[in-house]
Amino acid sequence: MSTYVLRARLAPMALLILPALLVIAVLSVPLDGWNSVWPVVGVAVLMLGAEVARDAGKRRQVELIRTWGGWPTTLALRYRGPTNRATVERRHAAMAAFLGPDFNLPSAEEEEGDPDSADDAYEVAVDAVRARVASSSCPRLLAENASYGFRRNAYGLRIPGMVLAATSMVAASIALSVAEEGGGQPVGRFAVPILTAGIALLFWWRIDGDWVRRAADSYVMCLFQCVETQLAKPG
Repeated sequence: MSTYVLRARLAPMALLILPALLVIAVLSVPLDGWNSVWPVVGVAVLMLGAEVARDAGKRRQVELIRTWGGWPTTLALRYRGPTNRATVERRHAAMAAFLGPDFNLPSAEEEEGDPDSADDAYEVAVDAVRARVASSSCPRLLAENASYGFRRNAYGLRIPGMVLAATSMVAASIALSVAEEGGGQPVGRFAVPILTAGIALLFWWRIDGDWVRRAADSYVMCLFQCVETQLAKPG
């Protein structure tokens, strides 16, 4: 299983279900007869969870791109965007040198005359750059991509994450009250699931589109740095 899948897909799902798992763990009765089945069930849940997290992130990504006004990589190449003109021209020059004569990036005038076509050209060029950048010579790009994937997918799971964390906290608190009244179980065992659910609830509540955007911008900066680094290499 790739590092990207572990960080970007499985990690958000693990954060989603952890509070509920801890509550179940302190309330459940051991089922020794099922021990041989749990590994198979665990692998199936992990694989399904990875796809669920990915789909949730993809759906929210559509909204984010619309809110941002385009892909962050496209925004970084626009003359009409917030990036200063000198930086945009430097990025255009680096990409043109890296991709060769087969790719012609729009000029400022061409972009102004047909912004949609210019954006299409930027997206095609960025896809080509991604395909050509050697991950072995730019490992940080993989890390930044995984960071963005984690934040995007976590943002996609935000609502169910809040619901599950809150439900787990309530369930553990009720179980704690019952245990205190009955005196049959040590109440200290409920501290970990309650605390974990509270931290998870705070995490899910605080994440937003800006949190995802910061990771996207870091990826964009790293992508252009990788292009310039590879251009600087001899040969």
